Amino acid sequence: MKTIIYTHKDFKLPNLNLGEKIIFGLGDCTLSSTYTNTEIIYESVFKNRLNPQKAYCELSGLYSVINNIKIKDEEIINFAHYRRYLSSKKKNICFDSFENDLRKYKFIVPKKINLLLREPKNFIERGFLKASIEDHYIYNHIKEDWYCLINVLKDKMPQFHKEIEEFRWKKQLIPYNILCAKFIGIKKYGERFFGILH
Repeated sequence: MKTIIYTHKDFKLPNLNLGEKIIFGLGDCTLSSTYTNTEIIYESVFKNRLNPQKAYCELSGLYSVINNIKIKDEEIINFAHYRRYLSSKKKNICFDSFENDLRKYKFIVPKKINLLLREPKNFIERGFLKASIEDHYIYNHIKEDWYCLINVLKDKMPQFHKEIEEFRWKKQLIPYNILCAKFIGIKKYGERFFGILH
């Protein structure tokens, strides 16, 4: 298994059995002398089509893994964030079941979360503060960026117009930009994703 860790700031690599590790980003990573099989790729990764900004560490990492690193189709790739890791156990970070799980599923992703416009003060308020993906994004980010994304998706993939509309109004999403899959699945996902950005 290869673990790809995205970072946009300094961090200390946790003492976990992550397999071969590749770190992408602009922050410094502190490694103890016990770490092996770790490759650190900083600013050089940003020489692809994406701008060298901290906010693009996930996109740059995904692009580079698909296009610049030799990986066998059946190899398991675990995309992690410098402070978020998928785990097969609730309390301890563990990857024991990933190989078996990927025989049944194409991707392992975090649990869906409910979207709220702000933190509720009580249980009753929680029901009233649920937001759609669109409302949540516009509340927390730049609304013009959201509408630009929706227009590009509709233009590039008119056959998915219904699905795009359904996505806009969903009240849950899969967070954190982390996932685990065989490389062939990652490659197909990336080809579709970066095809939209062209």
